[in-house]
Amino acid sequence: MRVVWAQLCAHYKNSMSSKIRSQELLRYVHTSQLATANHCGMHQSYITTFAETIHQHQALQTDANKLSSQMCVDFLNNAMRGTTHLEGVLDTCYTARKASGHTNP
Repeated sequence: MRVVWAQLCAHYKNSMSSKIRSQELLRYVHTSQLATANHCGMHQSYITTFAETIHQHQALQTDANKLSSQMCVDFLNNAMRGTTHLEGVLDTCYTARKASGHTNP
């Protein structure tokens, strides 16, 4: 059963449709911004959808091609750019991490 599952996963990750879907997901993550997205829901739902999109993209990648955690954070930061009432959240997070002894953001 595991062999069949591994073969199915390998075929799916190497198929043309999964590569195209992966590119579509990455394009969304790279270009989407809450301030200009015309999003009609709460900010939490936008962020949840954004995180799910990254998760879907990662699921289609081999280990060598997955985005690093820092890249995912950078994409989310870019998506939040221009949302004025959320500007201080990242700064507060970085300040708290430094105060707690973490050297990287």
